[in-house]
Amino acid sequence: MTISATMETNLQDFLTVSSAIHEGMTEGITTAAKYILDLATQLAPEDQGDLKRSGEIGGSGTDITISFGNGLPDDRAVAQEYGTIYMPAQPYLSVAVKEIDVLQVVADAVRRRLP
Repeated sequence: MTISATMETNLQDFLTVSSAIHEGMTEGITTAAKYILDLATQLAPEDQGDLKRSGEIGGSGTDITISFGNGLPDDRAVAQEYGTIYMPAQPYLSVAVKEIDVLQVVADAVRRRLP
């Protein structure tokens, strides 16, 4: 004895879901990058505030980069994050990256877009 089921699919439904996933991923990654930048800016050591102001988000779509030290005349962004032989590390960017659950932010954005 066998049992079978017939399933009809609509290509447009698949395209709608595919589009929702792509758009949700893009939105989620961009949102997560903003969260990481904001938290890293709060955590960055502050002398005159140049390091905090140097944070930027670059790239587009799902290829996003968060960077600090942009436009600064020295390597303080790296020195603060990793330390030097003269001073201990004061990590801010790596801490923010670990703190923000990028996958959850992306999943939430995808879910909001699904029909």
